[in-house]
Amino acid sequence: MDAPPGGVETITSDTPSAEMVLVCRESLRRVMQAILALPPRRREIFVLHRFGELTYDEIAARLGISRNTVMVQIVNALADLRRELGRDFFRQG
Repeated sequence: MDAPPGGVETITSDTPSAEMVLVCRESLRRVMQAILALPPRRREIFVLHRFGELTYDEIAARLGISRNTVMVQIVNALADLRRELGRDFFRQG
């Protein structure tokens, strides 16, 4: 059986289309704007947890606050981001 015109690479390419690249860049821009819009302390806690991969206890110790405060700030950050980005944004991918 002959390969389809353009070869197998055309069918199974992992390279995203230009349109997909633009969609992903726009999504990333929206997420970054929403994170930057969080209140400063909430943003700091959220970033330490999600991007710094620190545990609640590590964040609490580093910032001199209670673990409960960290948990409340994470929950509030997620609620703020859902409100800003929309529920459907969290269901993508």
